[in-house]
Amino acid sequence: MGIIQHRNTNFKSPSRLSHFCLGMICCFIASNVQGQTEKLTPASSFTSNSSLAPNSSTRIGILLPFQSQFQKNSELTDLMLDYAAGFNLALEDLKAEGFPLNVSVDYYDSDPSDSTPINNKLIKSTITTLGTKKYDVLIGPVYEQNFKTFSSTTIPQPYLHVSPLKYLDIKGNGATFNFFLSDSLKAKAVAHTVGLAFSRYTIYVITDGKPTNTIKAESMKATLDALRGNKSVKIVGMKNGAPLTINKKDSCVLIVCSEDTKYRGLVSSVIENHTSSWIIGDLSWFEDKRFYQNQNQANCLYPTVNYVDLTDSVSIDFAKRYFKKEFTEPSRFSYIGYDQARYLLSNYMYSQWENFGLKATTNNPQNKVIYYGLINNISTTGLMKKDPVEWARIMNVGIRLVKIENDMSMLFKP
Repeated sequence: MGIIQHRNTNFKSPSRLSHFCLGMICCFIASNVQGQTEKLTPASSFTSNSSLAPNSSTRIGILLPFQSQFQKNSELTDLMLDYAAGFNLALEDLKAEGFPLNVSVDYYDSDPSDSTPINNKLIKSTITTLGTKKYDVLIGPVYEQNFKTFSSTTIPQPYLHVSPLKYLDIKGNGATFNFFLSDSLKAKAVAHTVGLAFSRYTIYVITDGKPTNTIKAESMKATLDALRGNKSVKIVGMKNGAPLTINKKDSCVLIVCSEDTKYRGLVSSVIENHTSSWIIGDLSWFEDKRFYQNQNQANCLYPTVNYVDLTDSVSIDFAKRYFKKEFTEPSRFSYIGYDQARYLLSNYMYSQWENFGLKATTNNPQNKVIYYGLINNISTTGLMKKDPVEWARIMNVGIRLVKIENDMSMLFKP
């Protein structure tokens, strides 16, 4: 039987934050992981070359800007509590599913007040505290300077240092994991996702000729070519509506690199007689979908990073259970915390580095395993040096594809 323990430090804020600080103890019974861990190998079949073997004790430290000593109520406090609540709920679910794990989770406030001197003093104190504990996983902080401060210290390096909410280009010893990408890398992530979903399709990348979109198209082609092992992907310029002719027998995917609304109509006309072909919109399309006409076009998919399918029974059940426990609706951060906890504990903890798509002395490997979470798809790529690991740079390149039918959006799964 395993123990999940939550301890919270530095918290002096009232209301929901104080309630969270009460902590919680849970028990686990051995079994495998089910539910939202689609396409993942069950933990019981993993072999590990790390100290994080099944039935061992695992320590997780989480550092987030709870702002527990702010004089006024802070929206950020609630959002960080949402993340923690989602994380804790995932641990409870893993317990109920019988996942064999002994976990202790320590929460720290990385930015308790609106006073820079007080925060700097706290950071130094927290580093001293961390130096007495050997964490297997350290999640956060979320601000780059704080992240660099922790990464540059002489405290025992965690087995994995996670940036949970934003992309941070941090280098050094140990392994780092970015759950989110910078804007400049998202185009590659879209290409990675499309390449996995439509591996047997003919793929065209459509650009409007603007320099920024041409660069984006070339980046997508390079990613797709590497994933496919050939140079079959073509870039097509449709500036001023230049036509593209496709064989009627082809099943194809047209990835659009243009924010301009007119290109949706132009691309649609190309495949109007191709029932098995797809349009992949620009990343800007889903956020601005209310400005587009004919949103019910059945063969158009919208790429995005964060998306909760409210038609999915698992998502509906999560929202109900979350409300019953927290007396509030789950926010985006609630879902993110839940997905990250499930992914880290069910996949990473008991896996070899190969399950992250990483092998020693290999550059830019592509992992074809996708975790379908409540709000994020997680699929990893990165760099690794030496085995056992001297350092590794892991990134999540998972992108969600959303389909809209009858004014209802839903997650597309190939």
